[in-house]
Amino acid sequence: RRLWRTFLFIPVAQAASPRLIGIDMSSFSSAQPSLSTDKQLNAKPLLSASQLSLSFQKHRLLDRINIHLFPNEIVGLIGANGAGKSSLMKVLLGIMQADHGQVLLGENVLSSLSRKAIAKYLSYVPQDTHLDFDFSVRDLVCMGRQPYLGAFSSLRQQDITMVDLALEAMDIGHLADQLASQLSGGERQRVFIARALAQESTLLMMDEPTANLDICHQLEVMQWLRRYVNQASQAKPARACLIAMHDINLAARYCDRLVLLNKGKCVATGTPKAVLTPANLAAYFQIQGQVNIDQYHAINISDMRLL
Repeated sequence: RRLWRTFLFIPVAQAASPRLIGIDMSSFSSAQPSLSTDKQLNAKPLLSASQLSLSFQKHRLLDRINIHLFPNEIVGLIGANGAGKSSLMKVLLGIMQADHGQVLLGENVLSSLSRKAIAKYLSYVPQDTHLDFDFSVRDLVCMGRQPYLGAFSSLRQQDITMVDLALEAMDIGHLADQLASQLSGGERQRVFIARALAQESTLLMMDEPTANLDICHQLEVMQWLRRYVNQASQAKPARACLIAMHDINLAARYCDRLVLLNKGKCVATGTPKAVLTPANLAAYFQIQGQVNIDQYHAINISDMRLL
């Protein structure tokens, strides 16, 4: 089952490499969330889910969750451990079946699509990067091209080019021939993100992608995500990202909207400023902290203490 998930839910996206995206990255001097425009607000959602509920052994994991992803935005899922972030992602990916509710990818019902069609539309960077089989770094990144190939097809030149660019973008080209199982946790996380870069899709979902990364690579990944969703191309006119995070300061700085979960329920949604209030920090994280707005109009929480 784990191998099946590896091939069908491959991380997505375009890299921070100008050659891969085909844009001038020097135009992005700011990594701040993009401001909503009337055009964006009136756009059709790339993903919409309504009244999602999920139970396991009489335990309610999700309770009537509604969530929408619009073009050119990063939405952060935040909440304490056990809040329902990973469960929600698995339902949105089709890995788990909700007891109630519906998920739409564009205008298509998720359950009506083939696995290959889903993998072309959205992709997933998991929190757990453990591998049951030994793959080289290059072979693992090559799996990002699987949705575009036949069952017994070989990689085409365009696939090889995308893989090379993805390795370069994550600065792991020198690890290409090593076994991924022999890498550190942070290096292996970058391999899984590189696998995303080798795949083209509309939506990217990431479950704690910065958890094993040092601070430099955390910022690099988040800045790449910001650029990824801010850019459209002829092939991919609209993109969006849903990311589950525990680091609320990173989430506040880079996400356009936050969805705060608690015990399977959505208890707050909106801009970081609207969600990360002292009252919410106390009620759902059991901390107190100073909510600040820096010179770039980004929210950050300082002087955090346990209640």
